[in-house]
Amino acid sequence: MTITFKVCDNLEEEEVEYYGTFDIKNFIKEELNKSIPMESFFELKDNFKNEGFNEGEIFKLACEKSKENNLNKKIKITQLFEKTKIIKTSLDHNINNNNKDNDEELKIIIGYNSFIYSAWECYNNHNHLQIRPEDVWMAIMSQFSFYINKYNKELRSRFINFQNGDDDDDDRDGENKKIIKVFTSYPILEAPFDKLTIDMADEISKNIKDPSIRDWIIPNFSTTTQSDKIVFSSVLMSTLKKDFIYKYGSKCGLPKVTLLGTVDDWIQLKERSLRLIEFNTNENLMNKWVNNYLLEILDNFIESSNGRPNKTWWNQIIDFREQSGSSVLSGWLSVFCLFQENGDFEDNAHLDCPQFYKENKWPKINCNSIPNGFVSTPIQLIDSGGIIHNSQLYSGHFASKIKDSKTIIPSLDWLIISDLDI
Repeated sequence: MTITFKVCDNLEEEEVEYYGTFDIKNFIKEELNKSIPMESFFELKDNFKNEGFNEGEIFKLACEKSKENNLNKKIKITQLFEKTKIIKTSLDHNINNNNKDNDEELKIIIGYNSFIYSAWECYNNHNHLQIRPEDVWMAIMSQFSFYINKYNKELRSRFINFQNGDDDDDDRDGENKKIIKVFTSYPILEAPFDKLTIDMADEISKNIKDPSIRDWIIPNFSTTTQSDKIVFSSVLMSTLKKDFIYKYGSKCGLPKVTLLGTVDDWIQLKERSLRLIEFNTNENLMNKWVNNYLLEILDNFIESSNGRPNKTWWNQIIDFREQSGSSVLSGWLSVFCLFQENGDFEDNAHLDCPQFYKENKWPKINCNSIPNGFVSTPIQLIDSGGIIHNSQLYSGHFASKIKDSKTIIPSLDWLIISDLDI
């Protein structure tokens, strides 16, 4: 069942602004840029100060060194980029067709969290928002993955069923990670990575205490596609990557929202989310996230799918304010931005934001701190001759689709890049 409802009765749908297509090559370069550390200008100044230079010399030397470092970094990124190869991706259409043509299959780039930015764009520019249960579940699971990798030591015993000495040395590495291998009869760089990724999820389920975690993370909503299963299999891999090695844009408002899927799908989404509390630690972050924030959102999705949308609540999706030195995002959409990529929990309740209405109870997020809506995990591709390609598997919300020129749809995608060792 699909339900479409008006949120702001006095708003008409506008044409979607064209931002440009999602460029995988630019994405790779940005990932390489993040992976190469570089001293900031202020750190350079401190270094020269510690070496005894005077203030005039310090500024000049720091400028020269900063220019040199930037040039060297660009050269290194170019060298590393030339070695990479896009092996397989659900974004094939973007590789072969990069023209603005109102093609639903051509993914646009709004921001590297297409669930958050699609909703924000629709709210700001009066576009029709279309979302699936999978989009909300991915927003939850990417946050969960960041959290688990932050608190791996505290939660490791919840997942793994092996200890030191349980396996042959060939199946372990120096960090007490277990090596999981899946095989194909194809040459490795031509392998069916969609199947291999799902096979890897099956193998993970055999090596963890609770195999049901696989089926919990990988959804089976009525709207779930095979590509979605690959995305969420990759999420499972990323969530447990510290235990395993895998070889292989406000006059604003929403004019209209469409929720795909059945009422049971949205109920199941809430039931899946309740299990997050099992992974609470002494810091009580998972309990706080679920009970203080998530459940109210999921209950409103259920009511909306039942044909009883709370228009007041939907209009609270975004509350955006400019303040001195920064921009702050609030509204219930911010609940999907609390865990940063390093697992840090930032609800920023301490932020002094007098511009927000007193009744705004939602987290306040610095717009520079909106986390990515995708996850990644390293994998090793080993060909029949033993040559190893250190690669990366990415999955999640990279891009969005445009439908009938007025509707924005977050897109779930995945890609494998070989010889990207970051």
